Amino acid sequence: MSAGPPPPEDPLRGMREAYEQVFQGWSKAMERVVAGDEFAAASGELLKRYVEMHESLRTASIGAAESLHLPTADDLARLAELVINVERKIDEVSDEAHAIAARLAAIETTLATRRRSATRPAAGARPPPADSPMNGSADGEAPGTGPVGPPGPAVIERGLRMLAGAVRVPTGTSPKDVVWTRNKTTLYRYRPVAPRAHATPVLLVYALINKPYILDLRPENSFVGHLLREGYDVFLLDWGTPGWEDRHTTLDELVGEHLPKAVQRMRRAGAGDEYTLFGYCMGGTMALMHAAVRPEGLRNLVVLTTPVDFSQAGVLSVWTDPRHLDADLVARALGNVPGSLIDLGNKMLRPVTNVVGAQATMWERLLSGRDMTSWLAMNQWVNDGVPFAGAAFAQWIRHFYQENRLVRGEISIGGVPVDLSRISAPLLAIGGTRDHIVPPAMIRPLLDLVSSADRQYLELPAGHVGLLAGTGARESLWPRVTAWLGERSDETPPQSRKV
Repeated sequence: MSAGPPPPEDPLRGMREAYEQVFQGWSKAMERVVAGDEFAAASGELLKRYVEMHESLRTASIGAAESLHLPTADDLARLAELVINVERKIDEVSDEAHAIAARLAAIETTLATRRRSATRPAAGARPPPADSPMNGSADGEAPGTGPVGPPGPAVIERGLRMLAGAVRVPTGTSPKDVVWTRNKTTLYRYRPVAPRAHATPVLLVYALINKPYILDLRPENSFVGHLLREGYDVFLLDWGTPGWEDRHTTLDELVGEHLPKAVQRMRRAGAGDEYTLFGYCMGGTMALMHAAVRPEGLRNLVVLTTPVDFSQAGVLSVWTDPRHLDADLVARALGNVPGSLIDLGNKMLRPVTNVVGAQATMWERLLSGRDMTSWLAMNQWVNDGVPFAGAAFAQWIRHFYQENRLVRGEISIGGVPVDLSRISAPLLAIGGTRDHIVPPAMIRPLLDLVSSADRQYLELPAGHVGLLAGTGARESLWPRVTAWLGERSDETPPQSRKV
């Protein structure tokens, strides 16, 4: 009896074996190089030359525009700033109108009570119809993202298109509604998918770089979706994409004005007086500052991969040393720091893993016929960075990385000192053992700085992004977060939202 033809030879075996033989040593060697002071000095000098060239080109373009009697970027920015100021005034008028309406409603309630005491309601009166439930559906799958056929020219072409960013998949598809906007900042409320089981809503706050849909990456990999299925009322604060007119935006404005306004509008939308604040990465640092300055109504606080003690920043401490990085010069010359520049810096922390390793993973999955949807979604998010508003960038580097003001109690928001000891709400801080952007040593000191009697630190074997959106997050992180919240959120809400 014939044994049949031998299995086809794996076309990737040789490449995979060679890669594995050299990868580890090569990766460690490169990490030692980029962590050195010489590399930081050379990178700093290169960055300085880049921003000087950029500033010269911008000055030349302004001169050319003025000679042709054309509006410059500064002219357009001033116009945009006027619009932003008008928007702020409208927002303030809306608040005043809401307060007046609330007082009028109270008066009307009093008068109606008095009328009912004098007259009986009409016989046969019928109650008004209930509101229709909100329904929404996620975007469909992009065609051609499933398993591919055997390796061939078409597969190679597809891989090259993936690397070029020409193949995209739907991300951030959980239906949501706009609650409030100011300038680029938007507060969203996700539509429920299950009966509300917890009275305390969750407000998600992400960083100022990249986009927050990492919290809702794909329908099968969505932390937002998990919260919704568990019966939480979920809000998201999206800082948006700053333009040239936003280069002077500071952390003081975002944390001291926009975040409190989002909380106010969340309450106005019927979410209740108490809330849970969930901050991811830099968004967690901003959440901590808000919680210290405005602790009222904060029921729970969860911070994920959140830098607190910047003296423990590892390689980033070397790179951001004031000898190598003049943050004010960068902000002044660039206005807003490009997202691509921020992304390059993050990737250079582990250059071999983040560049070579990521591409090797893509080709292995593609050539073996595996589904590419999850890889495409993650790669799409990684490369979907947003500019860092210049003034906020300068503050972030100088006040936090270079001067470590947060743990020293030397940060103020709106003239109010950020004293982390004012935080008394239950606190859950989470770190990843393989996080090279925010090492656990940056997070752990937080537990000694707050006054929360109920405080916990959780550390899981994952990296900065994989902790929340990796393949194991569904089983490791998500249920632990909702279990912790479930014990600290009322089970019976004051008013259930319809599904």
